[in-house]
Amino acid sequence: IVRLCQNNFLRLFRIFIQLFADFEVIDEENCAGLSGPHIFVSNHKNYLDPFIVGASVIRKSKLAPIRVMTADEYLKIPILNLFLLSQGCFPTYYGKGIEFSLKWPHEVLLRGRCIGIFPEGQMVRGNGFGIPSKGAAILALQSRKPILPFAIKGSDHLTLRNIGRHRPKVSVRIGMPILLHEQTSDPNHGTDVIMREIVKLYESI
Repeated sequence: IVRLCQNNFLRLFRIFIQLFADFEVIDEENCAGLSGPHIFVSNHKNYLDPFIVGASVIRKSKLAPIRVMTADEYLKIPILNLFLLSQGCFPTYYGKGIEFSLKWPHEVLLRGRCIGIFPEGQMVRGNGFGIPSKGAAILALQSRKPILPFAIKGSDHLTLRNIGRHRPKVSVRIGMPILLHEQTSDPNHGTDVIMREIVKLYESI
């Protein structure tokens, strides 16, 4: 059900964002033909970022459905929670420890599905970056599944007010898959590797 709901929604969302924003996907060929378990990582500027990332890969890959780690409070809001669950979102389980939080993502990867994580853990407006958590690195090192890095620029301008005035520029750059366990066994170093790649992609947009 999630696969059907997410695939259909992401295709419609890509049409929507191309109509209401100057949307571009850079290096889309980096995801061409990909399938199977990957860990998506990206910077985070807007509530719509999970769908922006999903829409950037929906045309050329078989990576969907992507299960996205989502702030617990959003999954407690009636009606919104049903939509988010239909799109593969799952709770962070904030405060219950990183081992508990990563239990479900591990199971998803073992089933051959993709996981989406925003290492910063919150939206960071403007050109700056937040302090990352090491959950994505731990997941990649323990599962030995590839990281697929993204950078999003301009999504913080994607608001109803701005859409009514003009089509804001929104860009996504897709990096090459990274096998983190081939570079390090240390989650702290792995987190640095992930964030350096995201920053490099962002600065090259």
